[in-house]
Amino acid sequence: MSRIKEGSWTGKGNVNYSDLNEAGSYWFNGLVPHAYVLDSPRLKASVREFLDHVLDTQWDDGWLGPETDDQWQPRWLWGRYPFLLGAIGMAEAEPELADKVVHSLMKFVKLANKMLREGKGTQDWTRGTRWQDFVLAMQWLHDRWSSREDRELLHDTTIRIKSVSTDWRSVFSEERFPKEAVTEWRIYWHGVNLAEGLKAMAVGYRFSKDKSELTEAIEAWNRIHKYHGRPSGIFAADEYLAGLDPVRGTELCLVVEAMYSGSYLFQATGDSSIAERVERQAYNALPATITGDMWAHQYVQQQNQIAARNMTPNPFPSDGLDSNVFGLEPNYPCCTVNHMQGFPKFVAAAFVKTPDEDGLVQVYNGPFQVGTTLRGGRVAVVVDTAYPFGDTLDISITAEHSFDYFISLPHWAIEQNRVAVKTNLQKDLPVDIESRLLRLRVSAGNSRLHISYNPPIIVEPRPGGTVSLHRGALHYAYDIPRKVKVMNRHPNEVRAVDLQMTPSGPWQYAIDPSTARYEQASNDVNSPAFDHNRSSNSLLVSACLVEWGIGGETFANPPPESPECVGPLETIRLVPYGLPSLSLKSIMRSTIAAAASLALLAGAAPSPKYVKPDGTRFELDGKPFYFAGTNCYWCSFTANMSDVEIAFDGASKAGLNVIRTWGFNEVQVILKFPVFLLFISTNRNVTRVPGGLPDYGGEGAGPTQIYYQSWDKGKPTINYGDNGLKHFDKVVALAEKKGIKLVVALTNNWADYGGMDVYNVNLGGQYHDSFFVEPKIKAAFKNYVQAVVSRYRKSPAIFSWQLANEPRCGADAKRNLPRGPSCNPVVVNQWMDEISRFIKDQQKIDGSHMISTGEEGFFNFPGDPDWAYNGADGTDFYANTELPAVSYGTFHAYPDWWSKTPQWVLNFTAQHGIAQKKIGKPVVWEEYGWMTPEARLQNLGIVSNYTRLQAIGPWQKAVLENKLAGDQFWQLGISNLSFGRSTNDGFTIFLDDPEAKTLVYDHVKEVNAQNRK
Repeated sequence: MSRIKEGSWTGKGNVNYSDLNEAGSYWFNGLVPHAYVLDSPRLKASVREFLDHVLDTQWDDGWLGPETDDQWQPRWLWGRYPFLLGAIGMAEAEPELADKVVHSLMKFVKLANKMLREGKGTQDWTRGTRWQDFVLAMQWLHDRWSSREDRELLHDTTIRIKSVSTDWRSVFSEERFPKEAVTEWRIYWHGVNLAEGLKAMAVGYRFSKDKSELTEAIEAWNRIHKYHGRPSGIFAADEYLAGLDPVRGTELCLVVEAMYSGSYLFQATGDSSIAERVERQAYNALPATITGDMWAHQYVQQQNQIAARNMTPNPFPSDGLDSNVFGLEPNYPCCTVNHMQGFPKFVAAAFVKTPDEDGLVQVYNGPFQVGTTLRGGRVAVVVDTAYPFGDTLDISITAEHSFDYFISLPHWAIEQNRVAVKTNLQKDLPVDIESRLLRLRVSAGNSRLHISYNPPIIVEPRPGGTVSLHRGALHYAYDIPRKVKVMNRHPNEVRAVDLQMTPSGPWQYAIDPSTARYEQASNDVNSPAFDHNRSSNSLLVSACLVEWGIGGETFANPPPESPECVGPLETIRLVPYGLPSLSLKSIMRSTIAAAASLALLAGAAPSPKYVKPDGTRFELDGKPFYFAGTNCYWCSFTANMSDVEIAFDGASKAGLNVIRTWGFNEVQVILKFPVFLLFISTNRNVTRVPGGLPDYGGEGAGPTQIYYQSWDKGKPTINYGDNGLKHFDKVVALAEKKGIKLVVALTNNWADYGGMDVYNVNLGGQYHDSFFVEPKIKAAFKNYVQAVVSRYRKSPAIFSWQLANEPRCGADAKRNLPRGPSCNPVVVNQWMDEISRFIKDQQKIDGSHMISTGEEGFFNFPGDPDWAYNGADGTDFYANTELPAVSYGTFHAYPDWWSKTPQWVLNFTAQHGIAQKKIGKPVVWEEYGWMTPEARLQNLGIVSNYTRLQAIGPWQKAVLENKLAGDQFWQLGISNLSFGRSTNDGFTIFLDDPEAKTLVYDHVKEVNAQNRK
């Protein structure tokens, strides 16, 4: 390529495509790992010649590469950064070069420091946004340079380059970061700048030791993919951030830089979800925009691309008409010289050492090998696999000393128990649930490890009523039939051609994702692996053609809201996204009925069926909906979805069609290792201050890696990842599938699983009831509420959103903050009014689902001697249930804990029946229980004359007599989970217990009979 052969970096010409002088630097940085991964003598000779020339011709003042005319074209530092990284790579691969490289790079750093002092070198465009690559190089020098003076120079230069460059912490902050496509173009919204900036905070941590930088780096990674992510694992930015619109694109340079940043982020944080996304990017986003032989690429790839040609109209605001043509140099040359670093650096990052050098981590699944040393002993690892096109890995290990071998596992492999491991060393291989690392102690000598995956087909909802389908690391897309036309042949290389591709067959399909099935055509890997004309595996799915128009020559209009089949049902084949040149990656989701009508995921026809209040009862689809339900708080954060399905199946078979669960779980973040490989702990039992409040507990359900919000130094971070809301997505989707309605509580009055006092402690609340009155605390809670509620605003599985579990002025005197002196029923009522209106009044958040308070139903009758009737705990059932945005009332009853009798409960129930009539809204008895004799003796040290049948039986009769709208016993017990029986707190009713026949099965029949009257 003339830009390299005749470029200014080689001294053989003066060809450049920008004043940044980036071409040769980019090329060198990508070719170095290429040369050594392939062990190619020819490529090694090329990069050695390039390195020697640049170092041997270094300017006296330390400048590297081509000189500039300082009057018209000033020196810009950034164009040198990729060269620095490439030179470091060569020094690592060829240790005899280290002294020469270190000496030359330190000379450049001294010049850069002088330029920065003079205010030069970082102005405009990329010059001030990509400082982190320079800091990476200086960190390498810092680790290898013994002079104190030069270490101080490196530190000073780091501080100076950061101080005059983009503040990535601010750019990626929740307050500032764009939630949709940007229209105000700033250099820090440029996609490639963002991709490089993703590692900035982790890079900064090496010098600052400020652990919040690591936390914010993870947040930035998750945030950009949440608001701008693509099914292929990458985010959208056709020059600038592009939101979720499938018409908009992603620049190829962005993909390779994001992969590099993600690999570094994993090394710095130990967050396996980042590594899993990088793997998806490498096996989907990167090959999708390059032809199989890698001689042609696109500048920008579209998510849904029905043609690759000069675009009329142009859907990209800042890129040229040829941006999605496959060619040698479409639109702009940067991707031509830069994209080659993608796969080699991915392979080079496939293994990392642990900080103590007693362990080796296999970061990615794929056909890799490595030779290294651990504690002075040689180690060699060879991974023989067809992954991602196959599901098995055979790993051979040769070691001089024993060591720990870790493998980063996909989230679905752990959560759904879809991995089998065989080894010649040990039978039980522990998996660290928090870090998703399989651990194996390897002995000296030869070892073998066989891993077999059974990936599920995952259906991911996308905007506009579309879905994307995944299996394992691969995203699947419809391969559009196409015509290929050669537009241009390059005279110096016969393999380099520019191609135009247009559809030659229909592409307007809607699919029924529930019919998708996997087909493995061959166990062999194609050569090239991502051959655009062949696929070794695919997904087969039922589909039909629909009316779906085009908005331009290369993209479709938004999908229709109520499509109907215009052709017969047929089976179409979806292939890995990286294979087709023209494809649909987000496809209309449909439920194909006998009449061949289609329903979209969002805005479906017919519309979703929501339960609504109808006077003092509920109705569903115009019919009465009295129900007997249960509580399964642990269902929402049970990692193994097979166990959740067992629980839902058991409940459904028993007729328990409404289940109350927790939509919260708060954790603190702990960094276990100090420098190189850090793992994030999500142990819910860790208090913010050891021995302090709130004293987290868990009601006996045991540890879980699922959490929905974390707190670090007073800052909350919503977990949108696979072990966060993406997990709750699965719970909600499963409930939809099973016909179960969910009551979702949004926080807890008590310390179990976090709750109100986590907000208080982190945000300065002095009392437990500070949660109800402090603006900062309420704002943080509203932020969480909005994130959760808006995510499921169209799901018919949601019965109601519940403001909190058992909100009171006070809580547990030992485990929670104390009650404040001024809390009373008015304070709690005003908070309920504010939060319920926040949900209901903002229709964009949720205009369909009911809202309930989650209270225990205590009354506020001043002067009554009974604390449950005189407002002592700060609740007023009448006032709270009468709030305009509250859909129905709730009450609980635990006479064991409240020092009450079963007869007292009957009167309490009757009072709520009276209140139901007076208020004119439904009332649900959503928690009640009577301890087993064993639990009562253990917890209270007493016995009772009442059995559970004798206590609960009359209560359930009272539900019918008072015509309560529903009841839910505490709590659901399941005996056949993967680990045995579900948690038993003494109130649990197991569905296979003898008393369940009366208290569950018979009671359900009696309640349901009301719906037939």
